[in-house]
Amino acid sequence: MKPRKRSKRKPTVPQRMLHWFLGLSALLVVVMVTMCFLLHSGIVQTLAYYTGKCSLPTAEVMGVDVSHHQGKIEWDKVCFNFNSRRILTAQFDTTNLSRPIDFAFAKATEGETMRDWRYEYNQEGIRKQQIRFGAYHFFSYTADPARQARNFMSFANLQSGDLPPVLDVEGDPDSPVMHVRHSILTWLRIVEAHYGCKPIVYTYNSFYKKYFEDQSDFADYVFWIARYPYPPSVGHTLWQCSDRGRLIGCPLHHVDINIFNGTREDFDKLRIP
Repeated sequence: MKPRKRSKRKPTVPQRMLHWFLGLSALLVVVMVTMCFLLHSGIVQTLAYYTGKCSLPTAEVMGVDVSHHQGKIEWDKVCFNFNSRRILTAQFDTTNLSRPIDFAFAKATEGETMRDWRYEYNQEGIRKQQIRFGAYHFFSYTADPARQARNFMSFANLQSGDLPPVLDVEGDPDSPVMHVRHSILTWLRIVEAHYGCKPIVYTYNSFYKKYFEDQSDFADYVFWIARYPYPPSVGHTLWQCSDRGRLIGCPLHHVDINIFNGTREDFDKLRIP
């Protein structure tokens, strides 16, 4: 006699619900672990930044830096306009939050002879709105640093109470590291002697690590670090957190957004004597 085949018992409703619950829980765990990895690695922030949806950090003191590339800015209209996720808009929206900018740097010069043709317009407009003003020089590694310093000092027209002069150093110099450091230091010391305060050094996170980190000659300088979309991994006083910001009064072009790493009282001390 053949043994009788046992019929498979169908799972009960509570058993099916348990299976569904365990499967859903496992899926949620996988999703959460994946999201934690992406957030930790910066992939989510990077994707948000390149799609223009990156929220700006909160800060007590915020400002911009501009040049002729931003076109003719209407400084009497300039302000930050945020939506609920702190995304900047270029068109004023009354449903958003608005706040004035606290400072603005304008490009003055580059190399030995170049002068930004929008500089005087920007300088006048910024000062007229009583926004803290500063100027920067874009450094050339193939030009004489002393002549570059003189180009800046003769054109920038900085005054007591303005933000300290800024030296913008970036790119990938085709010169020995020691030569680059010496050239930068030459410009800084000439300009410091002229204005009576140490200039600010603007650069990238990676450039700082290669040329300035653990260098005693640069230990007392204020650094302004550009890194998007997350904070610098090196010491800094200013952080350029985005080059894709939007500003009321500048509807056609992106602007660089900068955050001061400190209180308003600290910021007020950052000035030409």
